[in-house]
Amino acid sequence: MPNASPRRTPPPVGRWLGSRAGVSWLLAGMLGGVGATGVGAQEGAREFVLAPSPSRVLGGMEGVGPEEFSNVVGVDVLPDGSIVVGDAGSSEVRVFHPDGRPPTRFGGFGRGPGEIPGLWQTWARGGSIIVQDVANGLHGFTVEGEFIGSRRPGAGEVGSWSSWSGVLEGGWVVGMVEAGADATSAGSDDGRPPLRVLRVPLRGDGAAETVATGRGRERQGGLPRGSGLVVFSPGTHVAVFEDRVCHGDSAAPEVTCVSGDGRDALQVSLVQGARAVNDEDREAYLRGLAAANPGNEGELIRWARDHTRFAERMPHFGRLVAGDDGTLWVRELIPADETQGPIAAPDRSTVWRLHGPSGEPTATLTLPPRFRLMAAGTGWVAGVLRDGLDVESVVVWEFGPSG
Repeated sequence: MPNASPRRTPPPVGRWLGSRAGVSWLLAGMLGGVGATGVGAQEGAREFVLAPSPSRVLGGMEGVGPEEFSNVVGVDVLPDGSIVVGDAGSSEVRVFHPDGRPPTRFGGFGRGPGEIPGLWQTWARGGSIIVQDVANGLHGFTVEGEFIGSRRPGAGEVGSWSSWSGVLEGGWVVGMVEAGADATSAGSDDGRPPLRVLRVPLRGDGAAETVATGRGRERQGGLPRGSGLVVFSPGTHVAVFEDRVCHGDSAAPEVTCVSGDGRDALQVSLVQGARAVNDEDREAYLRGLAAANPGNEGELIRWARDHTRFAERMPHFGRLVAGDDGTLWVRELIPADETQGPIAAPDRSTVWRLHGPSGEPTATLTLPPRFRLMAAGTGWVAGVLRDGLDVESVVVWEFGPSG
């Protein structure tokens, strides 16, 4: 069984209290006593609830300068309480320090050393910050912004269709790639391509190594505008801890966690059910599609109603997040995942189920609408909160047992 990631002391975010009035007003209306109610608690698991308001807020309507965000795609909290934000709109990484000194900023659009040709995701791990660009290139920096190096995916590594998933200790970056160049249906009778979960060293020219295997999502072909994914179809999801990789095919209610080199498997049993897809699911998807394509929504929705193929059943889960304390966070698939991709901000509350390092269910926590979870640890979550105008705030929020 893989060892749990070292437990970090919760970041000292409590002394950063004083969230902006506008955000506090918004949250009061959104929360209304948000907890883990109405979903059925897991056997042996506690119910956690959020604090009435976040302990730290960056950006929002009052955000200016480095706190003015445009499409935040990464949030991490460092052991000293610093908040790392990846902002795709500026292709910058910004590190906000708890002592109040000006934030550290680095990156920016470009193709030279230390520049990022379109920021896509960020991760902070072991004193380093890893950035994925829009072409799946990787760029490494120290927390102080010093450029470490870059790497482009090679043959058999992560292709342009996919995405990296996280960083292991030692600088190994984990991602997924289809197992063959023409593997659209090979290895399965349901049209789902086989996948490999890889780890690649950021530094040097070391080869990619296979950590695990999985299956991609079913595609629908023969469309006038090309082929796309079957909406709500199951796929492989990955969460990367410091010393282990958890992966699962959402067609089944289980996740497998392996050590960083692919050994010592641990099975995590989930309680999420694969319910039938209903009309509300389909309409929610179409509404999200329209919202994601302003100016073209009428024609697009008419076309989508005629050509979109929906799965018959929802997958058992839709997203995995690796907590800094070794906890695996799991939630159901929601329509926003299908229309907004990795930056989905759900339009309703979402229930997360927490599993400890040994796979046991430990707690449930409900997060408010329009909040995108990006990082978590002992007693805190961090991510992006969007207001009614889609203005982004980066927030750190504490939670604890209900009652």
